Amino acid sequence: MTATEILLRSAISNPDVHTAIAGALNPAHLGENAAAARKGPLPAAALAAAKRRLHSVMAG
Repeated sequence: MTATEILLRSAISNPDVHTAIAGALNPAHLGENAAAARKGPLPAAALAAAKRRLHSVMAG
């Protein structure tokens, strides 16, 4: 799973997020973003792992 996929799917995993806007530099990126979004929200375990990683990076 790419970092972009993790971030996009994390955003749509949040029930308070109604719209996620992902940028794309080219048509290939747009296709990757659409494919990631079609997979839907991250599974609970993957979302928890992503949150732990983010918090550890933010803590420095």
